[in-house]
Amino acid sequence: MNQQNQNNLYGQNLPGRKHPTIWEQNYAIVFDLTSKTIYKTDRSDIDTSIHFRIALPRLLPFEEDTINLGRLCASNGQDAELVAKVSVNSLGLREQRLRGDIMECWVLDTAEGNRQGTLVGWKFRDAFDYFEKK
Repeated sequence: MNQQNQNNLYGQNLPGRKHPTIWEQNYAIVFDLTSKTIYKTDRSDIDTSIHFRIALPRLLPFEEDTINLGRLCASNGQDAELVAKVSVNSLGLREQRLRGDIMECWVLDTAEGNRQGTLVGWKFRDAFDYFEKK
């Protein structure tokens, strides 16, 4: 593993942060794009050659914690086709997200033939819809 990937793995290139949090030093959130599952794993299981890192903004109290994943179209490199919408809330880590302990997610993409565009991730600031949930 080269130094750039090692720095990315330990969060050294995150703007405004000198070191990863204690939680991020021990664990990682991984979304498996092939099986469409999200799970918590040990940080040592992350391999930067097959995992793609997405920086997460700090979660606000009335936000839905979701991440959108897409692939940039090879033709123009601007438009992204939505591949998945991931709910981080399903892991039960909301308290850690609100405190700012978790500021990244890793995407595992091992499916053959799916690498026809650059994988990108983004987050919208979605507010909870309390009327819909009642």
